[in-house]
Amino acid sequence: MTKIFSLKGKGLKFDTTADVEIYLRDLAAMPDVEAIDISGNTWGIDAVKPFAEVLKGCKSIKVCPTHQFQPIETNDPPDDQPLRYVHYQEGVGASSIAASHT
Repeated sequence: MTKIFSLKGKGLKFDTTADVEIYLRDLAAMPDVEAIDISGNTWGIDAVKPFAEVLKGCKSIKVCPTHQFQPIETNDPPDDQPLRYVHYQEGVGASSIAASHT
């Protein structure tokens, strides 16, 4: 059975590390997680950075769609939007995804 970390559709708003911290602990406790679904939530750049760092330790991930960040609606400046994807992609790339991250 595939081990999935999901926050799908919870309507959560993550602006800071503190906002996402409890979920980071949950994800870090799943070293053999194979799929991530974080769609349906709002992600600010200060929450994406630590999330990406935890992703780097998840070496069994096979599915982690990048479209989950579309759209991201935050109070951050529009120029920060590309930075969210960069941090997320860095975490995804370091996690050894084998199947799909599109």
